[in-house]
Amino acid sequence: MTEHRTTGKAGNRRPLSLTLYVAGNNPFSRRAKANLDLILVDTGLEATIQVVDVLKEPEQAIENRIFATPALIVAAASLSPSLIVGDLSDRDRIASILLGSTS
Repeated sequence: MTEHRTTGKAGNRRPLSLTLYVAGNNPFSRRAKANLDLILVDTGLEATIQVVDVLKEPEQAIENRIFATPALIVAAASLSPSLIVGDLSDRDRIASILLGSTS
């Protein structure tokens, strides 16, 4: 099942569209979700988050060429989408990428 949620406050920044691909409820998936939540709280960014479990919805992963999980697609209005693979544990670096996507 795909989970949708919105978080943060944009202020003068453009909201982000984030899609997090996970494989079930394994430790890497849980860590990626938790890290993403912390990053968004710390930065105060507004984001719409879609969480896709590739074990339940493999066609979405195939359509978007996701071959490793966890994987985060960052989409902003005027930029090409960015793909970040891993559990998002380098929170400072991920925050920097997300903040740069909203400028």
